[in-house]
Order: sequence, then structure tokens, then C-alpha cells
Amino acid sequence: MEDINLKKVIVAAIIALILLFSGNYLITDYRVDRQLEKQLTELPQIKEVKVEEEKEYQLEIFLVDIEDLRTVNLEVRKKISDILNTDNYSLIFRGKESINLKQIYNKINLALYESLVTGKYTKFGSEVDKYREQYNLQKAEVKVDHDYIYLTLADDKGAIYKVLTRSKSKVGDENG
Repeated sequence: MEDINLKKVIVAAIIALILLFSGNYLITDYRVDRQLEKQLTELPQIKEVKVEEEKEYQLEIFLVDIEDLRTVNLEVRKKISDILNTDNYSLIFRGKESINLKQIYNKINLALYESLVTGKYTKFGSEVDKYREQYNLQKAEVKVDHDYIYLTLADDKGAIYKVLTRSKSKVGDENG
């Protein structure tokens, strides 16, 4: 009789531990996701945030019309790193992407990746300027800093925002 009770106690203890740890994980996960969404949507440039977690956090940031993608990227990355205490996440910026802009981006894409590999960003900037004139874009801008290349394409129907890492080991891993 005591053997049965001892087995029941052990099984109940194991189940309780499983529930405790899984509940703690879910609460922590929920709290981090909500905190990320709350902190990021407080920025005036951000309309919406979607957070998914698989092996790493994947964040999709929906932007309103912005002036400087570089500044927004740095602000967003700072907030994310502060909350997650890691740089192990992927980040995609989204604007209101019109069909016309998607087609233009697809045409520019080869030159963009070529510039990432060769480092010839001025050549890529000239290509983007040609497309701005050819397609009468309101904005076609390339910016480069030590870590990233930033591309903004905008017309009267929307905007596309791309941020790609310059690191040779991770060329184009984000927001490609």
C-alpha cells in the first residue's frame, strides 16, 4: 500500500515540476514578447511589431513614413538589445510596400548584393539614383555605416525599407 502511495507522490511531484517549469517559461516568454511590442511601439516611427520566437527572436517592424532609416534602426536595435540582453535576433523593417516598389526593388536587388560583396557602395548609390529618376520615385536613398547598408525606396503609394548587414560572414542575412 505504501509503495502505491509513494509512486503516486513521485508521479505527482514530477507532474508538478513539469507544470511549474513550463508555466514559468510561458509567462517569461509572454512577458518578453509583450515588453518588446510595448517598448517598440512607443517609438513614433513604429506602427506595429510582430514577434516570433523559434531558435532566435524574429521581429517584424512595421514603420510609418520615416525620414532616416539609419536612426530608426539604431534606436530599435538598442531597445531590443536592452530587453533581450542579446544580439541574437533577426529584424525586418516593413513599410507600405506597393507593387511598383517591389518590382523596382527586385531590379535593384542584384546591384545591392553586388555592393555588399564588393564594397562599391557609391556605384550602388548611382544605380539607385538612376531608378529614382527613371521611375519618378519620391525617395530613393542609400546610406552606409560601419555595420549596415540602408535602402529606402518611396513613391506616392508607400515605401520599402531594407537594412542589410555589411559583415562578410553574414552578408544579407537580415531584411533581404
